[in-house]
Amino acid sequence: MMLCLAEAIGVPGMFGQPPTWPGVDVLNGNPAWTNTNSVSSPRGLDDPRWQGNLAIGYPAIEPAPVSCCGGAAAVDPGFGSASTEDVAFRALYVDANQRRFLYLSWWVKAADLNSPLDDALTVGFSRGAGEALVLRITPSTSPATTSAGPIGPVSVSTAGAAGGAVHPWTENQGRTPVWINQNTHVWLDTVSHRWAIQMRVPIGSGDVDRLLDLPDPFKMWFEVGVRLPSDLVAPYSWPRNACVASYCGFPSQLHVPAVGDWGDFHLSTGPADPACMMSNFVRLVSGDVGTQNTPTSNINLTSPNVFEAKPENLTGATVAAQTINAQFRIADWGSVADPAAPWMVIPATGGTTNPAPNTAAIANGAKGSLTMQWQLSAAERAQYPPTGTKPRHQCILVTLGGGQVFNPASVWRNMDFVSASRFERRATVSNVGLGASPVPGGPRPAYVLVERLSMPPVPPRRGSGPESGGSEPDGRGVADDDEATRLLAAAALQAADPVDRLELQPTVRYHVYHDTGLDIATATGSTLRVVRPGTAFGYHVRHDGVPRGWQEQVLGASRLTERFYRLDVPEEGTADITTVVEAVENRGCLNLFALLWDLLRKIFGGS
Repeated sequence: MMLCLAEAIGVPGMFGQPPTWPGVDVLNGNPAWTNTNSVSSPRGLDDPRWQGNLAIGYPAIEPAPVSCCGGAAAVDPGFGSASTEDVAFRALYVDANQRRFLYLSWWVKAADLNSPLDDALTVGFSRGAGEALVLRITPSTSPATTSAGPIGPVSVSTAGAAGGAVHPWTENQGRTPVWINQNTHVWLDTVSHRWAIQMRVPIGSGDVDRLLDLPDPFKMWFEVGVRLPSDLVAPYSWPRNACVASYCGFPSQLHVPAVGDWGDFHLSTGPADPACMMSNFVRLVSGDVGTQNTPTSNINLTSPNVFEAKPENLTGATVAAQTINAQFRIADWGSVADPAAPWMVIPATGGTTNPAPNTAAIANGAKGSLTMQWQLSAAERAQYPPTGTKPRHQCILVTLGGGQVFNPASVWRNMDFVSASRFERRATVSNVGLGASPVPGGPRPAYVLVERLSMPPVPPRRGSGPESGGSEPDGRGVADDDEATRLLAAAALQAADPVDRLELQPTVRYHVYHDTGLDIATATGSTLRVVRPGTAFGYHVRHDGVPRGWQEQVLGASRLTERFYRLDVPEEGTADITTVVEAVENRGCLNLFALLWDLLRKIFGGS
């Protein structure tokens, strides 16, 4: 499948400008997007000039990995997008001064404390002449928070058509091309443990030191390897079914996929580009699926449940009535590992159908409403409390069908809004669909990484805790009277990612990984066990007032580090955990009484 990169469109008053960050601004002559008006984590990644970018999110249920040191590529299940992401990739291009530039971004949202020191971004580009270029980048040599800082060491090599062991870089007298470090920067945040790399790629021939000889269309492959505790690594690659980059042989060398298996990309000339008809599509995002209940993940046991999907028509023409449909499925709240299981097709009642059609035409640029109804029968109600064990909160999966191009064709909703001083909810971790465990017949280890945003921990010493206000940017301020800053700030308010805005309130996510049994070697000769990401889930937490801090637990799993847990899940089975989020109040002298009261409630079963 050819993926088309759109040309940057900029924002009102700054049309045609690409995303620009400190360090690149002196190269492209455009004003930089700084942290002043940013709400992303790390700050500085939500430049509104990214709008219209090609986006690839992870996990979208990853295929079973194999090593590039041996084995065939896995099957790509091609499974939608979600309201949670481990890694996000973005791409645009710009045509400026008779030269083209790629703008690429890899944003890691689920990582461990020291991850940037151990992680790696490996990216390969085909070239108009010569072997493909392969870059292996260490994000940073320091765990300190930084914005648009210098990247860590870069290893440059080339790859033949068959892939496998890379070849030493001999061009440019063996020197690393200067364009790489000039145009590539890193963002780190020690609080959220997130990091990102953004790269500007100058395209052209004749000067390998300053230009990349990139044809159009071109081949590109990348892998973001995220190190986790206990010598684990989670690889996120494009194409998704690419083998995992690994070191092997004597002497040990990096092995990469065959260039023919890399992804196909094209710089789109616009909506009429015949190679880019995928740019005319119907879009569905996770925020536009759910029930009409409060919260939208809740199943009402006595009244009809109305499920709704609101696809956006970006085809350029009206979508006629009865020409697209949405299939609704649910699964127990938590994490799944395979798109084929364990989702249940929701039985339609009240004269509705599942899949549900669009009963009215959808104008270009508008959103439709596709709905179905589910009134639970007595037998179905019995599966839920108090008589049954099935949780009333469910993950929702919606798949679009019909005579249009859909991008994506399916999404799932797995973030919920909850209120807490103390909040608990059961979650199911499923490995159904993964097949035999690493030790056949035995349990398959699963791991849970807890991501916390806008949730400072309880201070180690007594204190008054954080106060409202503070110096954190909220996306509404303007640094000065500079017109460019004002234009960007105004555009950010209109085009900001709603997920970034939601993360300004306390947010906790649980990223799940499954043991694959596959080991790979690193450049230093150590061995890492590859884990396969499952779907993540979590909560946006509402709380009255500003607490002294936050605590979280995952009950039913063994805590390996502050934020990392392990549990054993039966082969082709499920296991339950209980997620606990607690706001520790600023109670002063009443704190001891409150603790005793909480203890008495637990002992005597009070609520």
